Amino acid sequence: AVPLVATQFTSLGVPVDMRSSQQLKQLFVGHAFLEDSGDLPGIVDPKLYEGSDIDDFLLRQQFTELLRRRDRIFKEPLTVQRKPNILLLVVEGLRSDVYNSENMPKLFGMKDEWLDLRRHYTSGANSGTGDFGLLTGLHAPYYSILREAWSNALPLEIFKKLGYEMSLYMSKSMTYDRVYDLFFERLFDRTVQPPEAPMEIWDRNLVDLYLTDLKKRTADQPRFDFFRIHTTHFNYTYPPEFERYKPTIPPEFSIASGRNKDFEENKQKLKNRYLNSVLYADTLMREMVDMLKTTRAWENTIVIIIGDHGEEFWEQGIFGHTWGLNDPQTRTTALMHFPEALQTEYQFSSHQDFMPTVFDYMGLNLDLESLMLGKSLLRYDTEKDYAFVSVGSVEERVARKHVVMDQRYKVTISTQTGDYKPVAISDLNDKKLTFFDHRHVAKLMKKASEMMEFGGGS
Repeated sequence: AVPLVATQFTSLGVPVDMRSSQQLKQLFVGHAFLEDSGDLPGIVDPKLYEGSDIDDFLLRQQFTELLRRRDRIFKEPLTVQRKPNILLLVVEGLRSDVYNSENMPKLFGMKDEWLDLRRHYTSGANSGTGDFGLLTGLHAPYYSILREAWSNALPLEIFKKLGYEMSLYMSKSMTYDRVYDLFFERLFDRTVQPPEAPMEIWDRNLVDLYLTDLKKRTADQPRFDFFRIHTTHFNYTYPPEFERYKPTIPPEFSIASGRNKDFEENKQKLKNRYLNSVLYADTLMREMVDMLKTTRAWENTIVIIIGDHGEEFWEQGIFGHTWGLNDPQTRTTALMHFPEALQTEYQFSSHQDFMPTVFDYMGLNLDLESLMLGKSLLRYDTEKDYAFVSVGSVEERVARKHVVMDQRYKVTISTQTGDYKPVAISDLNDKKLTFFDHRHVAKLMKKASEMMEFGGGS
């Protein structure tokens, strides 16, 4: 066991004194070498993942060190090998299974131009935790700590220091949980929003404003644009000409994520509304891509099209998002375009991987592993071919239920009672397993714990 060191706390509750890196390594990783064994029933022996945890105290220590590193790196010049424009296009609830020729024909029609991440997961199952992973490269257990500190997203600060002009094309949903205040208000140069209108018209007008901006732009300054499409969030709105999937539930209804037994008998009508809104969003996004090509900006722009989270329609007994860790709620469409054709060997990716990948492509002169917890998708490492997802988190509430997965299992981990333990073992189709390889599950438990620790130098 590692003895606790004496600590002092700031007003944020963040410890000032740090344990040694070796002590942290012992606490996060443990020492046992795990070999595969045959599939057996029963409960995983805690001794197999002894020393592993996702502990609030240690997360705060790690975050304190991240802030120290941030202060140091901004005292020195930042350099990159290239400065492409960035368009981060986030679509509410865009599930992975809707990216096909029927539901998204416009973007799927140019499928050869995308790096398509087919087993991609959000960082957290609601908008706040999803945006957090995208913009920070961190896992969702750090979300409440960053909110408490009211700290900027470090990657956005890096873009700012590199001289990017930063524009937010704002959806109504971005006032939710103070996401706008936290991530965008302090760093972005421009916030663009149309006059008040119904959601499907709002999104249409917001796209028009973006298209107008593209026509006016020069190549003098690199751009970072964050654009959000909201029409795919319930109540799933779209113009009448996009009602391909019928019948639908009438648009005037009130629902929130959860069991919603009264709505379940109309689940196909509700999902039809969702699919129609996806069809509409696909058309809007293709207009944006076409204008990038028309203006030749496509040739020097990284475009990321991503669902902030998924959306369940009672596949496992629940509607919506936030509270579940299954594929319908957490697996999203994820497309990337680079100025040159690139591929990845990774089978698993998550929102946390986008910023490390972009900075790796740019050739940023920083040790990315010391600042972010995601991986660069351009550098394959078999030990990093996994994904980590948390339930949604609102305000300063801490996410205490997570899934870590690789090609064999999805392991659901709970820290709700103060214990670090697996509460479900599933296959990749979310089918709960009675028989499984205990040692491999314990290895994933250790992996999830390791993933909370920053690498690199001081």
